[in-house]
Parts: sequence; structure tokens; C-alpha cells
Amino acid sequence: MYIFQLWHDRYLSTENTTKEQKAKLMEFIAKEGKPISHYLEQIPKKAQHSQKVPCSWEMKGTIMRHLIEDTANDKRELIDGVKISRNGSSIMILPD
Repeated sequence: MYIFQLWHDRYLSTENTTKEQKAKLMEFIAKEGKPISHYLEQIPKKAQHSQKVPCSWEMKGTIMRHLIEDTANDKRELIDGVKISRNGSSIMILPD
């Protein structure tokens, strides 16, 4: 796990972060002597996109079944839909 991510998760990700905690992070960065960009590059890039596709109720079951059959060899989760993970990315298909 990345040092900056540990600090970010612990000190910057909550609404209760104090000024002292933020100052401690800035002190840590200053002592390391590396630019902030060095730490920002270590934070994984994530993106999320959502799209609705029209589909008749009759076709939803067929499509979900085909997804399950076609991804049998992939890492996947079958909770609320089909979540397929490959190469550090994932896609979630919901039958809603």
C-alpha cells in the first residue's frame, strides 16, 4: 500500500480531519523532501461511468444468463447483477 494513500485514508478522507492531522501530513511530506506530485502519482486513478441501456423485461434474463456463461473463466461476483473484473478494472451489469 502506498504511504500517501495510507495517510490520505487515515487523515484526509473523513469530515472529522483536524488541522493538526493535516499539518502532520504536510510535515511528513516536507521531511521526505519530495514534491507533492511524487505522492499524487502513487494514488491509483479511478473513473466511474454509468449508462442505462433500454432492454425489454423479457430479454433481461437472457442477457444476464449469457453474461454469466460467457464470463465463466473471469473473476466475477454475482451479487445484484454481474460484476466482471479484468486487469485491475471492473464492470457491473445490473438488471434493474
